[in-house]
Amino acid sequence: MLTLKGRTALVSGAAGVVGYEIVQQFLREGMNVVTLHSRKAKAEMTEKWLQAHGDRFLSLSVRSGFDEVMVRVNEKFGRLDVLVSAHGWPPVNQEMDDITDDYWDAVVTSNLTRSFRLMQKALPYLKKSPAPRIIFTVSAEARTGGLYDGLAYTAAKGGVISMTYSAARRLAQYGITVNAVAMGGIYNKPYPVDGEAPEKNLPDYAEMLDQIPLGRLGKAEDICAAVCYLASEQAGFVTGEILNVNGGLFMG
Repeated sequence: MLTLKGRTALVSGAAGVVGYEIVQQFLREGMNVVTLHSRKAKAEMTEKWLQAHGDRFLSLSVRSGFDEVMVRVNEKFGRLDVLVSAHGWPPVNQEMDDITDDYWDAVVTSNLTRSFRLMQKALPYLKKSPAPRIIFTVSAEARTGGLYDGLAYTAAKGGVISMTYSAARRLAQYGITVNAVAMGGIYNKPYPVDGEAPEKNLPDYAEMLDQIPLGRLGKAEDICAAVCYLASEQAGFVTGEILNVNGGLFMG
């Protein structure tokens, strides 16, 4: 059994399908959870959904600044054990000539720079944990050339992979593990309505299905299981790992 109960996690991108499932599972496992959002409406929605866990849940806005966020986490729970960076600008598969400076900067800032700054600000608190963990979610596309996710998103997530390796080496002296989960072929839209034909729900994924050896799309639960393992005390000897959770879409 994984040791998660009583640990405190900060999860960015918790309003997304994958991030939300991670938060739900962390709460089911008895963890304290802080969610971080950039969109007020989604933050309020998530807080409403999770208000039943009031003593173990806190929702914060990224607009407060990462320094203030860390102070609030420490005030509420007195510790930080796990950082999950699951946010990111949605991928758009554009032709290279169509990528504007503003779009490129926004994608890199959201997916790479913000992940670094969040990790940087969390370090003083993670260093005090007996079993500190940093986990990034990335795309398998960052390792295959971005057939579906586009150049800007692929490059940014590739940067997160490189950052995972480098941070794992630099932070090992503090006992902090740094890993990433490489998603691919994940159904990251609201789940299909029962009885509705799959073709109507998977217009963007039909072609990808032919390339997934396991013959199905992944679910948020598949990613969540990997994140829970990496967040646990038992994963203390795993660092610098890019864990592929993509049905065999990428085998390297």
